Amino acid sequence: MSRGLKVIADITIQEAAADEWDLIVLPGGMPGSRFLRQSKDLMDLLDRQKEKKKLFGAICTSPAVVLATAGLVEDGATCYPAKIL
Repeated sequence: MSRGLKVIADITIQEAAADEWDLIVLPGGMPGSRFLRQSKDLMDLLDRQKEKKKLFGAICTSPAVVLATAGLVEDGATCYPAKIL
């Protein structure tokens, strides 16, 4: 929980990975971004999203912690704390 904000999901990542999505957006904050990065189901889902040229994005720390470490940032990103990717 970052800054007191608690995000409650409607479904699990495993359930979401079984579907196709128009857009995937990852919440930010630590340690949540680190936990997202450790999810093989999520990483596979993001890879499929990229292969199908569908949209995905991330907030706060997730561009650097999740997307960049998985090689999913090609044209740059803005994240917090400020870091050029």
